[in-house]
Formats: sequence, structure tokens, C-alpha cells
Amino acid sequence: MFQLQIDKSKHALAECPRCGKTHGCKANAPHKCECVKVSLTQNEIIFIKQEMLDEPDCICMNCLDDLKHLYKMKMEL
Repeated sequence: MFQLQIDKSKHALAECPRCGKTHGCKANAPHKCECVKVSLTQNEIIFIKQEMLDEPDCICMNCLDDLKHLYKMKMEL
């Protein structure tokens, strides 16, 4: 189950809905979030949304990288 502790002065701790790992979510300061470092194509974004069943919560960097890799593998088939 997703749990979010909001502290607007800092980043929130969130549980990744995919793996359950706790990570820092910086949705209140997206320009500081690690995920902005990941370049995604429009097709990768659509794939990740479908894989996550349009889960609105943040996923951790490991899962984001894993899903990007999974998309690439599926496209190579």
C-alpha cells in the first residue's frame, strides 16, 4: 500500500507502488527530482503508464530504469 508523508519544506518519503522500496519523492519540487535526469520517449512514457496501470504515485529510480529497459527489450522482439 502506498504511504506518503508530506513535508513541504523537504522531500516526502514514498513507497514505490511497484517494488515497495521507500524513496524520496520530490513532487513538490520536480526540478530537484532524480527522475528528471531520465530521458524518456513518448512511447516509453505510454508503456510505463500501461505497466503501472496509470498508478498516479511516484516510482523509484530503480523501477523507472527497469521499466525503461523492459520497454527496450519488448521492442527488440
